[in-house]
Amino acid sequence: MTETQAARTEKPLQRRAFPAPDWMDRAEKKEFRAIIAQRFDAKCEPTQAEQDKIADYIAIRGRIEVMRYMMHKDQREIANGSQLNSTKTRMLQLARQMDAAEKQSHQLAADLGLI
Repeated sequence: MTETQAARTEKPLQRRAFPAPDWMDRAEKKEFRAIIAQRFDAKCEPTQAEQDKIADYIAIRGRIEVMRYMMHKDQREIANGSQLNSTKTRMLQLARQMDAAEKQSHQLAADLGLI
């Protein structure tokens, strides 16, 4: 066993409150606290950089939800007979933005050990 592993097993981490960023809504703060708790359960006290990544991850997931809602709305418009080019163009832009946001979300999740 290495020295750092021994130190981790000898001293239990003191759970302390890590306040969620003020800009988060209630649901986002709840998710933030849940991920922080997971980090403590994994015996890793989150650093400030990890806390920032957690906040970014949650923000990106929120943006993806909004983009999905917008995409479904546009799909309904097209299904109801809308032939507006602006709707089709917006859908393509949303698809590109969602792909980029999902890629970034997955990378942050992997960096944080969530997946």
